[in-house]
Amino acid sequence: MKYKLIRNGVLTASTILFISCLVKLLPNRNFQLFLIAGTLGLTGSTLVKYDSKGKKPKLGSTVQTTENPDANKPELLDKINRQTQRELQKANEKIFILEQQIKKILSFTEQELIEVVNRETQDVTLKVNEKIVSLEQQVADLKTKIVQATDNPGQSKPVPLGIIELLKYREIEIEPTSVKYDSQSNILANHIAKNYKSLQDFHWRLIKSIEDSHAFEYCLKNKHIADIQIHTVFGSELKKLGFYPEYKYIANNIKIMYIPACQDQAKTKFIQFLKGGWFEVYTLDLIIKYLKNNSQLKYDFLLNPCANFFKENDKRLYKKHELDLLFLIESHLIWIECKSGNVKDDELQKYSDNNQQFLKLPKQNALVVCFKISETEAAIKTQRYPGITIVNPNSLLQSIQTILNSKPISLPVLKSTTEIVEVKNKSLKKIDNQPVRVSS
Repeated sequence: MKYKLIRNGVLTASTILFISCLVKLLPNRNFQLFLIAGTLGLTGSTLVKYDSKGKKPKLGSTVQTTENPDANKPELLDKINRQTQRELQKANEKIFILEQQIKKILSFTEQELIEVVNRETQDVTLKVNEKIVSLEQQVADLKTKIVQATDNPGQSKPVPLGIIELLKYREIEIEPTSVKYDSQSNILANHIAKNYKSLQDFHWRLIKSIEDSHAFEYCLKNKHIADIQIHTVFGSELKKLGFYPEYKYIANNIKIMYIPACQDQAKTKFIQFLKGGWFEVYTLDLIIKYLKNNSQLKYDFLLNPCANFFKENDKRLYKKHELDLLFLIESHLIWIECKSGNVKDDELQKYSDNNQQFLKLPKQNALVVCFKISETEAAIKTQRYPGITIVNPNSLLQSIQTILNSKPISLPVLKSTTEIVEVKNKSLKKIDNQPVRVSS
């Protein structure tokens, strides 16, 4: 009997809880009452149809009822009612909490979406406005320049040209090379120039070993301590530049052993540097250091550019010549050739002719720097050749200053960027669809 009462109470409470949930979800009042009445009737008939043993009687059998003395106790009914009310209240609270959470999530997502859209819109608008302001400013500047050029056509300021553009204006094409001006090459070039007398014999032995691709040893027993240090420093600098994979100073026998690089590209580069490239770098370094002492001077330079010369009124390429150095210091264009060995008269004549026919620079602006020439001999040869000035490293910087003190060469006045583009393309148009002839 006890278990039967508990089962019936649980069934009744569950039914009531189920009805309360459905009532919450169904908006139609009539349908709610109909559902409650039907469910209570079904529950009551289910409770009546169980026998005392808790089994459902067979169809057609008579149900025997047993009087339950505990069923009439008001305390038990009150307890069941209170428990049912508590369950209903808990269910209502959970439903209410779930509804609030759903509303909060939906509200937060919508608000966040609105904020993101607003931020993106503001960013795009700001960028567009900045771009519009920039374009408007550019248009205003262009209008101002156009008005100034129209009102004062004779007062236009010259547009500064670089070395390549300036020489193209003179019918000379310049092809820059990939030769670099770096600190490590400067150190080695300065070391050779300052210690050439001590390194002279070893210098030519070194070139011969590279050309023949064989290692060699150089004895230093008869050298002074200072000379030994000069040679060892020279070997260390060569190794830093990657010209020699192996360099050893054998202190016991006081000799140096070199193993030259075997790659053809490295071999060619090293031979060019030792045969005269070092003096070009040394000369360039001297001038740059001199110009840096005067920070107000603006300059540009090209190392080992190739020049294509054209004859006047002739569209064909006449001569291709490699130049050692080209400088543009303020408005002074300077051409410099560097000779580390003995200079020949036919070379000096070629330099003089090239300047007079093509570059057309003032005599003092075409310099041939000879490492082994005296100032007296340089002055004599300068008088012999009308297109060049011959100097040595000691008088080089004085010649540069003389050029800077003189009147600069006249530069073309370009009034628009269109004219600059025409200057840059002028030489290229001359050789289009024309046979090319190269003479040395």
